[in-house]
Amino acid sequence: YGYFFLFSYYCRFILQCALIVDYKRQRGFFESRENKIRLEFNEYVPHIDNKIFQIIMNKISAETFSVYPEMENTYRALSSYLARPVENLLLTSGADQAIFQIFNTFCETNDKIGLVEPNFSMYHHYATIIGCEVVGCYYDAIKWSIEEECIYDLIKKNCKIIVITTPNSYTGTTINKETLNNIIKKCFHAGILVLIDEVYFDFSSEDCSSFVDYYDNVICLRSFSKSVGLAGLRVGYILSNPKIIEHIYRASFGVEINGVAAKAIEVLCNNSELYSSLVSEILDSKKYLYQELFSLGFQPQKTETNFIPIKPKDKQKLISYLKTHNVRVRKYPNISHFDDYISFTVGTKETSESIISLLKNFGDVN
Repeated sequence: YGYFFLFSYYCRFILQCALIVDYKRQRGFFESRENKIRLEFNEYVPHIDNKIFQIIMNKISAETFSVYPEMENTYRALSSYLARPVENLLLTSGADQAIFQIFNTFCETNDKIGLVEPNFSMYHHYATIIGCEVVGCYYDAIKWSIEEECIYDLIKKNCKIIVITTPNSYTGTTINKETLNNIIKKCFHAGILVLIDEVYFDFSSEDCSSFVDYYDNVICLRSFSKSVGLAGLRVGYILSNPKIIEHIYRASFGVEINGVAAKAIEVLCNNSELYSSLVSEILDSKKYLYQELFSLGFQPQKTETNFIPIKPKDKQKLISYLKTHNVRVRKYPNISHFDDYISFTVGTKETSESIISLLKNFGDVN
């Protein structure tokens, strides 16, 4: 059986190599983001909290860099923090590695992957590598919502996996749990996996992990990049039933995350009050930023994330103005009028105040 598995994997690898020969992906060195106000990728801004940083550094020794990572204590801490058995969890090197591992485990060449769009670009990237077709349904940028029937259409198209990001990574809105339950139930009866991307769940009123307890076809995906400032360490995790976790783990890398990242997650999960305070600080800053943007007439959208989309009258002029002041903002894709928007990552209160000051001066310029 082992030889057959290796031979099958080798054949699939050769086929995937053939499929990506014509696939183009830009590679190069870009303008450094250091010492800029980074409001485009929804990281923790400006940087990880100094107190939690010092606690993490005190846990790291020279040996941490020299030995292969030991994951037991990290899994125990994460398990305790989430009140979930270790068997439900799989750490990954960022959410994007989790996406690849999930697709690579459950999808075959020519399978269809349903995607609620707009969404994280790496979904398309990994689907292409594996040789899958992406079938999309789209949020309405005018109504700022998605029709439930639109997602049901993906089920009819015989998708292998349907990806739902809630809160959505562009609108910042959630799909309510009753609707989500209906979608998951229909997918369950159709034999379709549902991947719920929850990388913004720390900021949301909805926690979708309970679906794992009731359905065998649900996988939740989360990250430590947005809420606590570990984007540079690349840490995410998958939450699902033990059988799915076992399947993904079989095809995963030798060690899930690096030793420094493992120590950082252990510290964060063992300091849950400090973890929660970091999230609360961003949410308080968000209230201030939203109110000020509204007062300035930028038509901010309400979200359950750490970013706020706005619809400026002259998008390019505003982007250029902010760039001259070392501020980077997120541009939206050319899908269903979304390209009329840009968004600001919500940082600490100090960061939000500096942005509002710049925007007030922009009003004077115009």
